[in-house]
Amino acid sequence: MLLFSTKLNVNSKLTADEFVRLVIEWNNTSKYPENIIPGLEWNGTRNLSVSHENLRMDIVELVRKSIIAARYEKRTEDGTIWTTGYILNLSAGQICIQLERSYMENALINDQSFSTPHFITMLINGGFLDTDNGIPVLRTPIRVGTESAEFMNRVLYGGEPYRLPIVYVSKTWTNKLPVSPTELAYRLKGVAHIIVADNAVSRRIGNGHRRAETGGDIGIYILNDIRRHKTYRLRDYRGHIDMLLDRIVDRVIRYEGIKEIDPLYTWNGVHRELLNERIASLHEERKKAEEARHRDKLDQDELTAMYEEEITALQDQVDDLTNVNTSLELECHGLRSKITGKKSLPLLYFGREADLYPGEVKDLILRCLTEARKEVRDRSRRADVLDDIVAANEYAGESERLEKLAKTLLNGYKTMSGSTRQGIRELGFDISEDGTHYKLTYHGDKRYMSVLAKTGSDHREGKNAAQEIVRLVY
Repeated sequence: MLLFSTKLNVNSKLTADEFVRLVIEWNNTSKYPENIIPGLEWNGTRNLSVSHENLRMDIVELVRKSIIAARYEKRTEDGTIWTTGYILNLSAGQICIQLERSYMENALINDQSFSTPHFITMLINGGFLDTDNGIPVLRTPIRVGTESAEFMNRVLYGGEPYRLPIVYVSKTWTNKLPVSPTELAYRLKGVAHIIVADNAVSRRIGNGHRRAETGGDIGIYILNDIRRHKTYRLRDYRGHIDMLLDRIVDRVIRYEGIKEIDPLYTWNGVHRELLNERIASLHEERKKAEEARHRDKLDQDELTAMYEEEITALQDQVDDLTNVNTSLELECHGLRSKITGKKSLPLLYFGREADLYPGEVKDLILRCLTEARKEVRDRSRRADVLDDIVAANEYAGESERLEKLAKTLLNGYKTMSGSTRQGIRELGFDISEDGTHYKLTYHGDKRYMSVLAKTGSDHREGKNAAQEIVRLVY
């Protein structure tokens, strides 16, 4: 899953050699020792592949396209795969930075948070980034005064082709900052410009239809698309400033992540192009060899066998990468249609609890709302809101299905037969023996444990066990 993506303009200081050195420096200077591939040094080549335990680094150069790319992969003990890609297009003067996360089959999906790549800070500190049509790309906020009002009018309402969104932070009426713009700039480095302005500046900025935010309100300006302008009112977040920060960061990063991306600005796209070049080269080699055969009377079957196997293998890899890119494009289009079709962010945000089966958290929330609706008076505002949310989110009722399965499965329980064991596992429980009982652990989470006697003492044993399971997890 693509978590983060941004494309930035670079200047002539970032050559191919400098890029390789910077990537290796990024690895060697990580503040997390467990993320460092030891002994990684540059030997002058622009193509390398090195791995160490759960880490891997690859750098490749696409000479014909003036592109050089790096990919770093880390596999954690809990089954999470973190992948960071850096694609430098020298002819276009741009670099694309992406962060992806996927999971192995046995992964334990817990912490969902992430930080923007430190590589962006290295680009900023090294002076490798060009401006965004005159606006510097920084990891600190830009503070403007009244002398900059005309400039800000052009930025926000002048239709200038700025690529990155702008987060406009106004001061409160007591001249205080509603949030920490420094933290905001750090979390959105390389993704947005953070502008901080006094109210005297804000009152002088605007057009005939809209004025800039004042009084501590914060605006997100997706330039060249005024429909995506979003204002966050400070009064709506009194006492919840952390939530305000999270929502702003989430909205900007998600917007950047759903933009159309040229395949050559992705690792898979670069790798696919390299394979295509190799296939073309092999075809050319075979053509020359066949011409030589006519001259030297080489055996045609032997000659063909020399190349067909490698060409077929490379073509299979190209097809696989094409399928991956197509899948990612479909996911991107789906996300884009969902986000652009809504006027606001989702009503609720995930906390620390992750799904124990796909869609579990959403399913439990919707079930609670459905059950609460039964106690609400019809034709009331509360009833209309609950009905609307449940209908809009397509309640699947998976927890209700599992509850019915548990009650049916354990009805009249006597012993742990093969079918009963299989059914309990389908419910999501791991089974282990504990003396005269079986210990049932829900999806391996020890917070949710129940017990079941190895031999049912009476007809109520199974019914009671089912009720306990339902109360515990459904």
